[in-house]
Amino acid sequence: MLSHELRNPVAAIRYALPPIEKASLDQTAQKALAVINRQMARLVRLVDDLLDVTRIATGKIALRREPVTLQSVIDTAVEAVSPAIHAARHEFELIVPDEPLWLEVDAHRIAQVIGNLLTNAAKYTPRGGKITLAVSPDIDQVVIRVKDSGMGIAEDHLPRLFEMFMQAGPAEESKGGLGVGLTLAKRLVELHSGSIEAHSGGLGRGAEFVVRLPLAPPPKTMITEQRQPSASERGRRLKVLVVDDNDDFVQMLTLAIEGTGHEVRKALDGQTAISAALSYRPDVVLLDLDLPIVSGVEVARELRRRGEMANMRIVAITGWGAEQDRRHTLEAGFDYHLTKPTDPEQLERLLRAFATERS
Repeated sequence: MLSHELRNPVAAIRYALPPIEKASLDQTAQKALAVINRQMARLVRLVDDLLDVTRIATGKIALRREPVTLQSVIDTAVEAVSPAIHAARHEFELIVPDEPLWLEVDAHRIAQVIGNLLTNAAKYTPRGGKITLAVSPDIDQVVIRVKDSGMGIAEDHLPRLFEMFMQAGPAEESKGGLGVGLTLAKRLVELHSGSIEAHSGGLGRGAEFVVRLPLAPPPKTMITEQRQPSASERGRRLKVLVVDDNDDFVQMLTLAIEGTGHEVRKALDGQTAISAALSYRPDVVLLDLDLPIVSGVEVARELRRRGEMANMRIVAITGWGAEQDRRHTLEAGFDYHLTKPTDPEQLERLLRAFATERS
């Protein structure tokens, strides 16, 4: 419940940032915006960690395994953590083989593991330190090593380092955080039939984390790289109804959608949403679940009961993101389920696909 409540304000802030980034800003404002973006990314990770702690405790983490190259997963993790590494003026060394290393994993979760390890290395290494991410195959496994020149780990803390809410000492506590990142990393790696271990020569002597994951054979059919859509493939202008009781989020989401060329109407409660949908006849409804008067699920069910709404796309945009929540929305008639804070580019791609369907 706590993580769900945190997602709503985080989502509004996330959609407020792109318009500011496009504005003409002086140097001071640009630096301030960079800080906001870094801290926003950190806040998103903390909220995600809170949610994952709950899923771990209840055994509800579901993996979406697919054939991926480890190199592509690492690219995702490094891209997310690079701002923190550069901000601290760390030297970063990446050692990865040229030949593709295939895994059968949940790419998002393994990127999360590597990202957590890199984030810790950046956070607990004094400014201007060195971080190394090295990858090497080992028979039927791949070995991923994240090494830093940071504050190190006391010997008596190593055996308990992966316990929930465990922090290595006062120095780590002063850096902030929940003390759950390594616990998540360990559980996620073990769910993939892998292992993770930590090594350190002691305080002030850096640390190294070693992850081992099973290799997979290359897929029989290689997926071709997606090309950018042509102008004709972008489709026509959509009529979009945005429904959420967080007015700030509605305003920022509206700006983002209008910026991609679509028309938007807004509603702040479920009853108004039903009336607006009947009069406006939108192509797409972006619908929160926790709404005043009538819930988002009931709104979707009411719209689906009406034959004239058969071709309308209904997308849940909500703080509830567990597998059971996704099943619940799909059963209620939603087409897609997006979890706050939604990536603006992800939503833009989805709207583009809807527009192409109608062109």
